Amino acid sequence: MNRQPWPARRYWLVLTVAVAVGAALTTISVFSWGPPQWTNLVSGSREGILLPVILASIGAALLGRTFSRDSVVAGRAAADASRTVSSQAILLALFITIGYLVGLVPAIVALVAGASGGRFDALSLAANAAVVVALPLISYLVSAVSPAGWGLILGPMAAVFLGILPGLMNPLLGPADKSTRQSSAMWFNEFPFAGWHVTPQTSLYRLILFALVAILSTVVTQYVVTGGISRSKTQVVSGFVVVSVMVVASTVISPKLVEYDGTPLKCSGSAASEVCLLPEYETLAPMILEQSDAAIAVVGASAGGFRIVQSTASEIELEVDDVPLTFGGVESDEDLRRRVGGSIAIRLSGAPGCSARFGTQQFMDLSEEERFSVDAQRALGYTIQRRIGLEADSNQVDEATGSPVLTEEQTRLESLDEQGFREWYAENHEAISSCSLSRNDLP
Repeated sequence: MNRQPWPARRYWLVLTVAVAVGAALTTISVFSWGPPQWTNLVSGSREGILLPVILASIGAALLGRTFSRDSVVAGRAAADASRTVSSQAILLALFITIGYLVGLVPAIVALVAGASGGRFDALSLAANAAVVVALPLISYLVSAVSPAGWGLILGPMAAVFLGILPGLMNPLLGPADKSTRQSSAMWFNEFPFAGWHVTPQTSLYRLILFALVAILSTVVTQYVVTGGISRSKTQVVSGFVVVSVMVVASTVISPKLVEYDGTPLKCSGSAASEVCLLPEYETLAPMILEQSDAAIAVVGASAGGFRIVQSTASEIELEVDDVPLTFGGVESDEDLRRRVGGSIAIRLSGAPGCSARFGTQQFMDLSEEERFSVDAQRALGYTIQRRIGLEADSNQVDEATGSPVLTEEQTRLESLDEQGFREWYAENHEAISSCSLSRNDLP
């Protein structure tokens, strides 16, 4: 009887390289703008996990054709076929794992060399590796039982679909305050930012679940290709029951996926302006303080001292005069300057005073005098941003020329030179802070 040859050595090499490339591409965010962060590795490798999964699933489907209906393996003895499945499944798991870990090495090296805070979450990455191994073994199974030629299509499709199915079901359970995300191969809306991490319970659950899925896929493949000789139906059913119970229990309990790790902020600066950031971001402090100093130079010392505080969690309590700062959407130094300058301009223009004075009242419900105070505060924020060298939106544009059209309040504030603006700000600091500027207060 002819024997089906093992795949050529280059098959395992190509499979390993393909998975490594896919894994490396999921870590691009580690090399994007800003300080290297371990959280980018954890969340990026999970959010982009379908890329290495698809590449590995295609390779697994190719190998699964060993058992397609037109293969000579179909005529082998059951024990021989069962050993072949075991060997191929083990080799798939081994080379996919090697490829995945190799793909993460450049990002890990960059983080070890450049990250100023955070931590290496080995358990979370191990759980991701389990996903990358388990789903291709589903592709291997589907390819083995599919008609010749269809396995290459149906296998990867089945692997991806089953991997994201729990996540697709999640919106249906939202009204019941239940979540299936923990059992999904990927999820986006609770990924950890700096200062947060995936809970150990979630990572351990995902590691165990997808390890069981990998084993179950191998057992089912053995059962199918040997006609139930090498594996009993009880083993197959038991495996499905265990996996199903885990998924249902996780959905019913719906544990939190991430948690704040309580990392204290590091503060630096002077009495005039202080910046408090997570350790991961402390290298940005000089640039932030430079922008803060520029804003203080515009309004003068009468502005008093304030803190710029990175807002990362509800556990961090901000004081009324603090300037909250987030880094979401910041992708360049210029973005950072705009974000910092805009936040400081809002603070110096008296926006906290307006919030304290009017609360949740609608603008049109205010009196004419109160509406003017709000408009003056907005105009002041525009002027401060422009004077520190930032592009500011005047909220009105000339339709014919496309040039910004200044409001009455903006025009009057723009009429002052640098020294005159500082003197005016000092004279009206109390009215600015309390959001009570009147027409007579403007120059």
